[in-house]
Amino acid sequence: MMQYVLVAALLLALLFALVPCAGQTETPRRPHTIVVTDYPDIHAAVAAARELGVGRIYVPAGVYVLDKALDLSGLSWSPLRDTAGEKLVPHFGPVIFEGAGERTILIAKTGDTPAIDLSGSHPGMVLRDFVLQTPFDETKPPGEWWLPGSAVGILLSRMSNVDSANPNAGPTGDAPSSGDHVFSNVTVRGSYATAAVLSWHGEVNSFDHCRFQNTTGDGFIYGGGAIPTWPGARSPYRRAGISSNVGVGFYYCSFSAGRDNGVGLRVSAAGDVYVIGGYFSSGNGAFAAVYLDGTVRVQNFILRDVRMECSHGYNLYAVGAVRDVLIEGGECISMNSENIRHMERAPDADGAHRKVSDPQGAGYAANWIIRGLRFSRDFEDDPALAGSKAKPSDKGYIAMVFDGLLDSRIGNISYYVRRSPLGQPYTTREIVTDTPMLVVEKYSRRNTFEMPSREAVDLRGDARGNEIIALADGAAGEAVPALWRAAERTASADYKPYDDGIRRQYVGPDGPGSLLNLGLQNVLAIREPRAGDLALHDGTGFADKLPRLALFDGERWRFLALSEQPGP
Repeated sequence: MMQYVLVAALLLALLFALVPCAGQTETPRRPHTIVVTDYPDIHAAVAAARELGVGRIYVPAGVYVLDKALDLSGLSWSPLRDTAGEKLVPHFGPVIFEGAGERTILIAKTGDTPAIDLSGSHPGMVLRDFVLQTPFDETKPPGEWWLPGSAVGILLSRMSNVDSANPNAGPTGDAPSSGDHVFSNVTVRGSYATAAVLSWHGEVNSFDHCRFQNTTGDGFIYGGGAIPTWPGARSPYRRAGISSNVGVGFYYCSFSAGRDNGVGLRVSAAGDVYVIGGYFSSGNGAFAAVYLDGTVRVQNFILRDVRMECSHGYNLYAVGAVRDVLIEGGECISMNSENIRHMERAPDADGAHRKVSDPQGAGYAANWIIRGLRFSRDFEDDPALAGSKAKPSDKGYIAMVFDGLLDSRIGNISYYVRRSPLGQPYTTREIVTDTPMLVVEKYSRRNTFEMPSREAVDLRGDARGNEIIALADGAAGEAVPALWRAAERTASADYKPYDDGIRRQYVGPDGPGSLLNLGLQNVLAIREPRAGDLALHDGTGFADKLPRLALFDGERWRFLALSEQPGP
């Protein structure tokens, strides 16, 4: 009997514990994930995440129209002030904003405000697996398919603290910088007047397997300095601030730009920009795949193992004092411009140059390392195939042109040019060899160039203290081999090994210096020796067979026997 009494008492105690006492209110359970389709629209879902402090927003498969900027700012833990600068946004943990991949499509129709605003959102957001695009009309031709919708797709910008007592005061740098975010499998495509993504004082961010495709303006702008006046550049929620603007990584991303002098990736007033793997393309009036604006600080730019295909424009265009550049691996294809072009200053303020930070800024390129690249360029005589910038067929483009270059090293370059004779099918058999590989127009100092021949490098203007290593001077009778493959062993009409040339080292080729070729060899077998060639002759032709120092005076070899060293 006592056992039944104890059981009944325990049951009553448990029942009273589960029933709220009078005056108590039950605390609602906070969800782990905000699902957008549970709310009237995507804006209401984001507002709920902000209010509840939920760390994950999921956008299921579907099409969502953004008729006003999607405000993702303030979703991380940082304390942020609202527009009036009077109230703090609460602290929250890092937020994950994710969709269902290509099946989640956000339509950007916000006009001169960004479609997605991440201003001041610092740090640690993850945005992944969705598409942001402008409206489209499938009834139009492919080049006109995308319609304008938003001037900027995604805006990342440092928020500036606003002093309510002094609203006209300038921005300060002690505020969140819209950084430390990770973007994965995000596509931004369509027609954006300014850029698909604009990061202005937004640091440090990482983009992994993302796509930035703009048929009108730039693909991606990473910059800083004064607040830009371009359409869509201002946030309706935050004031842009200042920062050191360093640190962005692109890993296996793709960039494309189209008409209106667009650029795939534009870098200005920034440093520590890394592009690893990936793909660039441009056409229909695009200016360049990459534009480095060195009229302000641009340094530590790395481009590694990237493929560029530009039917219009340059692979890489730089103005001003761009420093500390590493370009390594990959292939650069340019059909109607130089592969790499550096200008001391912007030539004008129109077209692609209208976004230059300091129109009066100027300088030379310094500490560039370019190696392990294949340059390919095409020239068609047929007007139906040639681009608007095509030169006559007998005037090929130079692969690399610098106004000024200092303390740099360029070598291990494959160089290939092809064209189609008028009226004949497209062919790769016609090899153009009438242009050098590299030209420095105005000023060069302390550079080292490793090229197939001396003629492949043309140093003009004020040039001093440079070095040229010619890997195959005089090979096959060509001054500038069109294709250079150091390890190729099978000769054909397209590919030549150039292994019958002479390696020469030109020390100070722009002034007094020595031409060195000091491998022990039979100098009498050297094809087309040049005045100043200095070599070690292996003794062939002499009775004593002893090595000799040989100097070619322009007409014949002069020999000096090497005496034996005295004994101990």
